[in-house]
Amino acid sequence: LAIRYSIAQDLCAPEVLPRYVALCRACALPTEPVVKAAAIPQLLQAMAGDKKNRDGAVTLILLRGIGQAFVQPGVPLTQLEQFWRSVI
Repeated sequence: LAIRYSIAQDLCAPEVLPRYVALCRACALPTEPVVKAAAIPQLLQAMAGDKKNRDGAVTLILLRGIGQAFVQPGVPLTQLEQFWRSVI
């Protein structure tokens, strides 16, 4: 989801996703979200309680490209919820 969110925010090229999926499949790791839409409110509530968050916004680890992860503070929970509902 972090890579998909990075792509949706134009932070990362879409070509990264198939490479990541292939790598995960080769390692027998999941490639699809395991959370269901009904659990989104509980997930947001848990994320909101993280000590790194400020003023209703969360801190995420996102991607600019392969091997180019970065910390992105200030992601509004409402924006994250909207994204999750579009992909889950």
